Amino acid sequence: TTFEYSDFKMTGNAADGTLSVSVTVKNTGKVSGKEAVQIYVKKPGTSQEQAAKELVAFAKTKLLKAGESQTLTMPINYFGLRTYVEKDSAWIMESGEYKLFAAASAEDVRAELTFNVSDKKVIQDVENRCGLVKNIKILTQKGGLPSYINAVNVAIGKKASATKTENGH
Repeated sequence: TTFEYSDFKMTGNAADGTLSVSVTVKNTGKVSGKEAVQIYVKKPGTSQEQAAKELVAFAKTKLLKAGESQTLTMPINYFGLRTYVEKDSAWIMESGEYKLFAAASAEDVRAELTFNVSDKKVIQDVENRCGLVKNIKILTQKGGLPSYINAVNVAIGKKASATKTENGH
């Protein structure tokens, strides 16, 4: 069977961890079926390179009869929106434009939303415990072609200032 996505909406605030998305899924086929909706994020990449898309939430509809619809609501935990910056020894929420995608798969995007974060926010300041102690070559695809850059950990010995835990995240 086939499914159609509509009314992709966002509520809450990404910076304080209350962001949620909702999407209505309609069975447009002739037989009953279930659909697994996946939510992906594209981060700004202002602090370092980012993946093209990262899975941040998913949900499955009930068994939908032909022509039947269901609205799914999924929380987006800010842990899924953060980036670890090794040189700063911190998990941050980058400033810039974020894109959220509602999809049937990573390659089958059905809807898109955009939101902006005006200022970089440190989510958790940590200490690098297994940091690099010498220069190494790191494979990068900046500019679209593979190349190597030299990197060194400049944050070795930095003390963490955060006391909160991630509860298994």
